[in-house]
Amino acid sequence: MTAQFVSTVRSLLKDADKDEKMALIRILASLYAPDDATGCNRDILLDLRMLAGDSHRDVARMAVLTFTRVGYFSGADALLRSAFQSELLSADDYYGELARLVFVVPPDVQRSMLAEIRSAPSARAFDKLAEAVAGKPAAADALSAEARSMLVEIFRAAEPRFALPPWEFDVVDATRYNRWLRAAARIESAHAGASADSTIVARLSQPDTDPRKVLAYLLTPEASTVLESAAPGSRAEGLAKIAARYAAQLSGNPGLARITQGIASRVGKVRRAPEPACDDVLDACPTTVAP
Repeated sequence: MTAQFVSTVRSLLKDADKDEKMALIRILASLYAPDDATGCNRDILLDLRMLAGDSHRDVARMAVLTFTRVGYFSGADALLRSAFQSELLSADDYYGELARLVFVVPPDVQRSMLAEIRSAPSARAFDKLAEAVAGKPAAADALSAEARSMLVEIFRAAEPRFALPPWEFDVVDATRYNRWLRAAARIESAHAGASADSTIVARLSQPDTDPRKVLAYLLTPEASTVLESAAPGSRAEGLAKIAARYAAQLSGNPGLARITQGIASRVGKVRRAPEPACDDVLDACPTTVAP
């Protein structure tokens, strides 16, 4: 894109009606480039900040959220707070945006944002924190040691619950729980120096753990390595048995039985690779020297 195109979009915004402004704000934000190829980044940010005070509340709300999603700039958290206090943003909007930004802000801002999230729990904020950490293993590396410690506490207090009765296994609940589990384990392992997999297995092996939590984890691709390398009598093997017992209690659910059978078939699957046959790898065979 050229500077002339940016200038055209900015000009259109001056006389646009509400709906046009909503569309043009998205276009304008898309023209912001980290390398500032057009030389217009500063003007784009200034326009978005100005539109955050638009008389149309929907326009102002979009401008606030768009500004904070372009990147992190000094004062972005103050803009969010002002929009929240003026009720442009709901609590979930506000704390959700803090959760999204916490991985790209300086360490001192990380601490203040996490302190706010911890003081006023928001389901959307917890979900966004979990999505970020579970989806990007490097996300934890962007946090200071103090921020990781705070996030460990936040995750421990935000463990999702299964809404349905114990005899019902809901995939949506299982997906949300597993995302939280993976995120919490990554943060704890980064903070304590353990592996995420061992942290998960230890957590799920605790007495009286809801078997649906175990099943939620074992259904994920990440669990395959743990199951396939499980030694007899190990905690990982024990998790597969917990899932099997749960399925046995729900004898009217043949699909669940098949799933747990598949899980059981993966336990200890990894074996030492066989020695290469002479027909396949000539170089691996002993050479016979004629007397």
